[in-house]
Amino acid sequence: MSPIALFAIAFSVMMSFAALTADFSTVYLNRRLLQNSVDAAVMAAAPELPGSTANAITQACDYGTTTSKNKVPGMFGKTGACGGLLDVVFSNSGIANDTIQATAYKTIHPTFGSIVGWSDFEVSATAKAKVGSAAATCPFPIFLTEDILPPGTYPDKVQFFGLVKIEFKGDAIDVGNGANGVEEGMYGENCGNDVSIGGSVTNKPGNMTGPLLRGFEWRIYCAGGTSSKPNNSPACPSGLPQASTCPDSSLTSYLQTIGGVKQLKAEINRGTCTRLVIAPVLDGTASQYDTGKQSGKVLGFAFFYIGGVCLNNKCNTSPVGALNKGDSWGYYIRAAFASDVYTNYDGYGTKVVVLSN
Repeated sequence: MSPIALFAIAFSVMMSFAALTADFSTVYLNRRLLQNSVDAAVMAAAPELPGSTANAITQACDYGTTTSKNKVPGMFGKTGACGGLLDVVFSNSGIANDTIQATAYKTIHPTFGSIVGWSDFEVSATAKAKVGSAAATCPFPIFLTEDILPPGTYPDKVQFFGLVKIEFKGDAIDVGNGANGVEEGMYGENCGNDVSIGGSVTNKPGNMTGPLLRGFEWRIYCAGGTSSKPNNSPACPSGLPQASTCPDSSLTSYLQTIGGVKQLKAEINRGTCTRLVIAPVLDGTASQYDTGKQSGKVLGFAFFYIGGVCLNNKCNTSPVGALNKGDSWGYYIRAAFASDVYTNYDGYGTKVVVLSN
């Protein structure tokens, strides 16, 4: 074989390797960008589930295909969703419509590979996310039972975002270390042992008025409310109350409506708003825990936004009217938060979103 022929073969091989390297880098970059897009889409959409697939699609399209967020130039879908840019499907993992999957595609035009005869080819990325409920968490040490929750409609067991009153019965959840433990629990400092769904807790009979009221007052103060900081209470979490996102006792200005469904704004979360607490929901009725020390099974957890609390023997507040000492008022809400353990969505509003296979 002549040197010219050998050179031609070697040159062809080198060009093929160069084309492979350059175009592989293009494929890798675009697949990674597509993966970022679909991951963002499902993580933004899943908190809308299982209640509203329409809102979930809206969020998926917004976060996955908007130029200012995660749109990839040239991306497309094959079902017509999101203006033809993203495929979205729902499935059932634990209950109906608790899982969303998003897929995006892009056609790659080989830059160097075309020199050696490569044709266009397609890359894709898929992401799936599931919404569940917290299966265990550090609880706010107050009692909730299903009979005092305002009933909702499937898939929610609670009517969210409406003003409610919680009557104070003098008891708290026994978190250990007596009354000091209860007060520490109000501040979020007594979290040595998380409470799990299906597990049991006991009430702590007796006059827990002082610890509970100091805890409520501290949370309102750290949220930028008008109450005073209780004596001997801990410092507020870093940046609070100055950086609080929820100084107002009313939830109204902190809500947004997506697809006709009320949502809490993303900036209102437990890190920036001490008015937000997670309380366990126990089996039985509230009255059964008024007869001394009782044990109850944890059915789930509910988010509560603390509007205010009555610190005097009698109060008459404009939102809810007459209150007795220790009665609180506020709003049950639904919101997503991080948790290492979760179960199927249970309808109480604490949502955990996880990427799944």
